[in-house]
Amino acid sequence: MQKRLFRAIRGWLGHELAERESRAEAALGQVFRALPPLLPPADLAEEVLARIGLAPAVWRPAPLAWQWKAAFALCASASAVAVAWLASWIGSFLAGFRPGAMGEIAAGLASFGEWLVATGAAALVAGGQALARGLRVWEVLAHVGDLVSEVVSSPPLLAALLGATLLSLAAFKVLHGLLVPERSNGYVSSI
Repeated sequence: MQKRLFRAIRGWLGHELAERESRAEAALGQVFRALPPLLPPADLAEEVLARIGLAPAVWRPAPLAWQWKAAFALCASASAVAVAWLASWIGSFLAGFRPGAMGEIAAGLASFGEWLVATGAAALVAGGQALARGLRVWEVLAHVGDLVSEVVSSPPLLAALLGATLLSLAAFKVLHGLLVPERSNGYVSSI
C-alpha cells in the first residue's frame, strides 16, 4: 500500500517537474486513489444533529485520564500515611526489645515518621496557599476578560477600538516609511 502511494507521488511530481500538465493531472488522480479511504466515525450523523440542535445530545463517558490521576493521588497519599504509621509502629515495636542500639533505631524511625508527617503537612499548606494565589490571578484575568467582552459586545466601543487600531497601524506604516530610507551604511566608518 505504501509503495504504491509513494510510486504514485513520485510519478505525479515527475510529471509536474517536466511540465506535462495532462499527465500530472492523471497522476494526481492516481495519488488520491492510492490513499487509504477515510471513514467517518460511526456516530458522526448523531453528533452533527446534536450540535445544530435537531437531535438530543449523545452522552459519552469522559475519558479515564482524570480517574487515573485521582487513583494515583489516592495511592500516593495512602502510601505516605502507611509509611508514617509504619515508621512509628516499628519504632515502638523495636523499643520494647532492648534499650541499647534498638532504642536508638526506634527513636530514629519515630523521628522519621514525625518528619514525614510534618513535611507532608507543610507541603499541603504550601499547596493550598499556592492554589489561593493562583485563584487570585485567575480572578484578575476573569475581570479582564469581562472588560474585553464588554468592549467587544458594545458596537460604539468596538468601533472606537477598531478605529484606534487602524490609526496606530497607519502611524506605524508612516514611521516605517520614514525610517527605512534613512537607514544606510553611510553613518558607519570603515575600519
